[in-house]
Amino acid sequence: MSAQDEHRQRLHLSQFAGFPIYFFDMGALLKLASSLGDWNEGTLATTVATCLAATLGKSDVKIAGDCGFTLIFTNRTASLAGDRAQAICSAIVERLSLQRKLTPEETDRFCRPRSLKDLAVELGISPASPRAFVRPGSKPSRPVTQGRLDGEGEQFAEELNALFVDHLLSGAEEHDNVLYSPIWDSKKGRITAFGLGLGGIHRRRMEGPRVAADALMLASAQSKLDIAVLAWALRGARRILSRGPIALISAPVHVETLSWSKTRNAYLDVLSQIEPSLLALVTPRIVGLDAGSNLSQVTQWSRALHQHVRGLFVHLPSTNFDFSRTGVLGVTGFGLSVPVNRAALAEEAGKLSRICAEQNAVAHVDNVASAAELSLLKRKGIRFISGPLIGAPMPLARACGSPAFARPHAAVSA
Repeated sequence: MSAQDEHRQRLHLSQFAGFPIYFFDMGALLKLASSLGDWNEGTLATTVATCLAATLGKSDVKIAGDCGFTLIFTNRTASLAGDRAQAICSAIVERLSLQRKLTPEETDRFCRPRSLKDLAVELGISPASPRAFVRPGSKPSRPVTQGRLDGEGEQFAEELNALFVDHLLSGAEEHDNVLYSPIWDSKKGRITAFGLGLGGIHRRRMEGPRVAADALMLASAQSKLDIAVLAWALRGARRILSRGPIALISAPVHVETLSWSKTRNAYLDVLSQIEPSLLALVTPRIVGLDAGSNLSQVTQWSRALHQHVRGLFVHLPSTNFDFSRTGVLGVTGFGLSVPVNRAALAEEAGKLSRICAEQNAVAHVDNVASAAELSLLKRKGIRFISGPLIGAPMPLARACGSPAFARPHAAVSA
């Protein structure tokens, strides 16, 4: 087993059952330090990193969070872990050279014990999830997917669950490289959502016929990418909840993942374990449809996904689909990118608007680059708009703090 595989296995949340866990509140420490000396967030982070490098053991686990970090001590002796947590706390405070010592109450605000369930809630994993605290190789206490997963599907679901938790626990560096595109709601007159992967090419590339085994292998690989994106979306939802204004996160899920029962059921199994209050802010967006796609499958997928999520969008490569025989597909909305031939935008937007009216859905157009296009789309009844005019893709921390989120761009509000 490689070092990377060992690290990934060690980060699986279920491995931490029974270990002492302590949370270090960086926000509380920053307030205390800044009031007792000339400290800022950058110098404080450097001090903490230096102290941890000198005091943490090789088997201890550090999990970065939005408001601080969590340490899991792999020695199960609670008293010993408590002493080590206090020693780390004292080392950090001593290195800060504050004007006075912290009171016991102030120390407790900075460093306090926490449960594995509390950690799961912060990460967005439902405490009721039977898989969240099950050791690999053991069976869950109650089967949430009884009748849906066979033996091979159960094993793959466990693999996706471990990958999902791994991305939830990854450092801030990984998430800082994830880009979100702001989405403008023309009805509410503000940005109400952020989309992961907007503006990308979502069509399947089928150069020739594939045998089922090869297609399933590609679907398995695609589902792992979709699970990583789902974890990033959940981390984004956590950050949004902590910042104030509420916005949804649109997360792509590929038709390759949904087309096979093995990968689809494993994806649904992960969804079933996410804390509902956070999952309410995540809206899947089915991508990868092409001209030969069977839209009737979308009905099956939407029924399954709606057991866990409130909203569901479908991204269309064009409006050249026959909806007359599909019936109502049960999705919240349909999306479309501005065509390469922008002269066809009015026609495509009109078709999209009619499709949405027939499907009782809302319309979203991406890659909008000018105020003239925005004005045209408003006249056509397009509700959600994204693209260069609304804002370039950016890390969520910057997007949430941008004036466009709190105070929309003049061109948009015109």
